[in-house]
Formats: sequence, C-alpha cells, structure tokens
Amino acid sequence: MIENLITTMLLGLATFAVVQIIATKFGPLPRYVLPIAVLVVVAGHAIWGQYSWYPRERDRLPNNLVVAETFENPSAFAPWSYLVRRVTRFAAIDPTAIKDVEGEEGYKTVRAHLRGRMEEPFFADVLVDCQEGRLALITMENGASKLGPWQEAKKDGLADKVCSAS
Repeated sequence: MIENLITTMLLGLATFAVVQIIATKFGPLPRYVLPIAVLVVVAGHAIWGQYSWYPRERDRLPNNLVVAETFENPSAFAPWSYLVRRVTRFAAIDPTAIKDVEGEEGYKTVRAHLRGRMEEPFFADVLVDCQEGRLALITMENGASKLGPWQEAKKDGLADKVCSAS
C-alpha cells in the first residue's frame, strides 16, 4: 500500500515537472493546465491500479494454486466500476490438496488462499457440501475446530471447483 502512495506522488511530481518544462520552453500556459494535468495523471494511475491489481496478483500465484472464485464489487466512489467491473477479491485453491471428509458422503475440505486488494493475504480452511451446494469456513477456537455458518455457493465458484476435482 505504501508503494502505491509513493508511486502516485512521484507521478504527480513528474507531471508537475513536465508541465513546468513545457511552460519554460513554449511560454506561459493557462493557470488551469498544471492542476488538470496532475489530476488526470494521478487519477489515471489510481484507476489503472484498481483494474490491473487482479491480473498481476493472479500471475504471481504459485504454480500449484488456481483461482477458484473472483468477487467483483462496484462502488459509488468509482462510478465507472458499474460499467466495467473490477475484481476486488479472489480465492485460490490447490486442486491436489482437496480432501474427502471421512464418514461424510459429499463433503470435501480445502485450504483456500484468500486475497483482497489492499488487504493482507490469508489462508482459510473451507468445508464444502457438494450435494447441497454450500460452504462454510472452518476456524480454530480454543484449540478446537469450529464450523462457521453455511453459505450458499456461487455458481461456477469455489464450491464447484472443489466438487468437480477428483
């Protein structure tokens, strides 16, 4: 996150310098040119960062992980995100690490790598009910496993990838 702030500031300063050099070379520019140029470059960099985040993070995943589900969240603070959706979170799994639950037909577990923009990545164990199409997080509380609330699985999401893997 700090590198994003630093690059944005450096781009703003570089834009300021370029506009000043142009003004020195070609004569004075209207007063509105400098702030508009800096605004366009800084806003463009911010929008580029929002849309390029997911492909860059996906490409940095280890070879054994595959993206199982993505989450797109449009925002009122970024109205263009209603027109062109952007991925703000994703879940990746290792298909070779999917395990059947002993004694329970149609239940599988997997460790999911969860990643969100501007968030620290973390791992979560997930229990998937393949027959009902739902999933739940498995958490540790006081040294014992605890099952979180069941959630309906998204079509073509993590649960489908886990259940279709053999």
